[in-house]
Amino acid sequence: MSQKGVWTVAVVLLLIGLGAGYFVGQYTAPTKEVIVEVPVEVPVYPLSGEIPIGVVSPTDTGMKYYPRLIELVEEEINDYIETLGHDFTVKFYLENAKASPTTALEKIQSLNAMGIKVVLGMTYSSHIKTCYDYVQEQKIIIISDHSTAPELAIPDDYVFRICPDDTLRGPILAKALEDLGIEAVVAIQRGDAWGDGMYESFENSYEALGGVITELIRYAPDAKEFSAEVALANDELLKAIDTYGKEKVAIQMFSFSDESLIILPQAAEYPTMLEVLWFDGERATRVVETGDMAITTKWISPVDAPTASPKYVAFGEMFREEFAEDPIPWYANFWDSAWITTLSIIDAASYDTEVLKEVIPRIASQYFGTSGWCNLNEAGDKFSDYDIQMIKEVEGVIKYVAVGRYTLATGTVEWLVPIEELKP
Repeated sequence: MSQKGVWTVAVVLLLIGLGAGYFVGQYTAPTKEVIVEVPVEVPVYPLSGEIPIGVVSPTDTGMKYYPRLIELVEEEINDYIETLGHDFTVKFYLENAKASPTTALEKIQSLNAMGIKVVLGMTYSSHIKTCYDYVQEQKIIIISDHSTAPELAIPDDYVFRICPDDTLRGPILAKALEDLGIEAVVAIQRGDAWGDGMYESFENSYEALGGVITELIRYAPDAKEFSAEVALANDELLKAIDTYGKEKVAIQMFSFSDESLIILPQAAEYPTMLEVLWFDGERATRVVETGDMAITTKWISPVDAPTASPKYVAFGEMFREEFAEDPIPWYANFWDSAWITTLSIIDAASYDTEVLKEVIPRIASQYFGTSGWCNLNEAGDKFSDYDIQMIKEVEGVIKYVAVGRYTLATGTVEWLVPIEELKP
C-alpha cells in the first residue's frame, strides 16, 4: 500500500472513532433538566387620574364659543385615550380674561395654583406679553390659538402658537394695496403689542413699495369710544384725497373686532369715509353686523387660512350646527392645540412641562389637524398660507369671502376675482 493510502485509512478510522465516542457519550451520560429564569419587567404607564389643562378666553365674546368647543373636544379626546387603554383623562378648566392683560395674568396665576401647567386659548398677544415673565419662571406652557405679535416669536421659550406671527401680514396688505392702486392710507391702530407689531410690519412693506402713510392714529387698547380718533381720520383722509384722488386713498385698520364694530358706525357720520376702501390687519368678524356699511367699505383682510381638507370641512359642519355661523379660523387652531397637547402628554407619558416643551414641536410637526399641517418654526409658531377676504352679501347673508390667496412657499398673491370687484 502506498504511503498516501496509509494516511487515508488512518484519517478515516480516526473520524469513525471520534464519532462513535460522541454518540456513546451522548447515550450513556445522565440527563438533567435546566430551567433558566429570565426576569421580565412589565412597563407601567405612569399617568393616571385627571390631567388638568387650562383655557383662557380673551373676552366675553370668546365665551360664546369656548365652553361648547371644550365640551366636544374633551369628549373626543377622552374617547381616544380610553381606546389606548390608559387610566387617565384630560379635563379642561376655562377662565375669562375679560379683555384685560392684568386679568389674564391673574387667571394664569390661579390656574397655576390649581396645579395646571398647560394653558390654551390666550388669543391676545397683549395678554401673553403681560404673562410672559411669569410663565417662563413657572415653566407654564402656553399654546395660543391666535396670538400673532412678531415680538413674541421667541425661540426656546414656553409659548407656542398654532398660528403664524404677523410678519407676513404687512407684506400681504402692502401688496394688496399696490394691486388695487392705493397710493396713500390713513392708519388707525390699537396701541398694544399686537397693534405695534402689525403696524411696523405694514409700514416697512408699504413704504418699500412706494406707498405713503399720511397719518397714524394710535388709540389706547382699553378705549370704548373713538369719536376723536374718527374725526381726525376724516380730516386726514380729506387731505389725502386732495393730494392723491379718492380712488387712490384708503383707511388701514389695525383694530380688534369689537372696537371696529364701534369705529365704523362713528365713521358713517362723515360721508367721505364710506366712499373709500377699508383694509384691516386681521379679519374683524363683528363688522358684518353693520350691514351695508361693511359691504360698502369691503374690509379687505388677510386671514391665516386653514387647509381645505375633509377634517376642516367636518369641523366647519360641526361649528355651523353648534353656532349657526361659519367657523372662525382660530377656533380650528384651538381644536388642534387641544389635540397636540394631549398627544404630547401621551407620547411623553408625563405632565412635566420641561419634557413637554421638547415633545410638542415634534408632535406638531407630524400632526395634520382641522386647521391643516401644524408644523412649527424655530420660534414655536405655525407655518401658514393666507386667504385675503372681504365682506360681501351672498344669498342674503353678509359675510367674509375669500377673494385672494397668499402662498407661503412662493410668496405670491393670487386674486380669485377680478380686481374691479374689490374697488368701491
